[in-house]
Amino acid sequence: SYWNIFPLEVHKDFDINSIELIGKDYLKIGEEIYTDSNALIGLRLLPYVDKETFQHITWYYYKDKDYIYYKTHILYDLDPNTAQVVSENIISDGKISYFKMWQIKNSSSPVEKLSRMYFKNGNDIYSIILDSDPKININPESFEILWNELIKDDEKVYFWNTLLPLNPQSTHLLYWGYYWDNNRIYFWWKEVKDIDIWTFEVYRDTKDMAHDKNHIYFRENKLNSVDVGTFEVLNYYFWKDKDSLYYLWWWQIKKIDTLNQDTDIQTLSSFSISVNNEIYKVEEWNVILKNDDYIFWEEIN
Repeated sequence: SYWNIFPLEVHKDFDINSIELIGKDYLKIGEEIYTDSNALIGLRLLPYVDKETFQHITWYYYKDKDYIYYKTHILYDLDPNTAQVVSENIISDGKISYFKMWQIKNSSSPVEKLSRMYFKNGNDIYSIILDSDPKININPESFEILWNELIKDDEKVYFWNTLLPLNPQSTHLLYWGYYWDNNRIYFWWKEVKDIDIWTFEVYRDTKDMAHDKNHIYFRENKLNSVDVGTFEVLNYYFWKDKDSLYYLWWWQIKKIDTLNQDTDIQTLSSFSISVNNEIYKVEEWNVILKNDDYIFWEEIN
């Protein structure tokens, strides 16, 4: 647990067996409730929390007999007896609604979850991703979700709250984050530039990868050092071309080995391959091992 970084030794009078983690934001030590307001200060005692009734509801929400809490923020206006969690970042007591720690302006209207990314309140559309006012300037009558964060109305196209210069009448999803309007191709909110639009194709067996007749693309980025003519997807995490073996490390691609025409590569599973009888595999947290030893990689461009 990340609580290990805090100086618990300053709390002298407690039984180690009495420590209880409450959700991800609070710690109960003996009869007292603490939170991590500042990693430099350490744990902070919360004297205003009712210790007898304090509990984790779900996601980032907590309550006691008096208040609702979002993480460590008190939502003073909500009734803890009637409040219900609508989605990961939305809570309502039927009269007042909150997005994270911000009160929704038309909070007396019902909150309707549209998808895991968007919700509707009255005539307004909101995104759950934003850490500020989440309202989006979009027509609720023609509002349409194209893919996860990609939305449009009859005049505009948005990715989250970013307005994109795309034609809403022709914008459609290609596959997993790539979309176009017959003139331009985007990945998320960024344009994929200098492409051959008529040969552009998204790989289906891995994530965030595409190609045209000239180049390989990772998200919106052109991979100039990868040979498009011999590039091959091995499984979700591994790819190769005539010279190199590549690996998906979180949101980056790394070169992990050099190949030649005699290299024998076998795909073993979605998470492992064999290269000349040496086993490469991906484990938890995207850690990559070669014959059970950690390996290093090179940056590519």
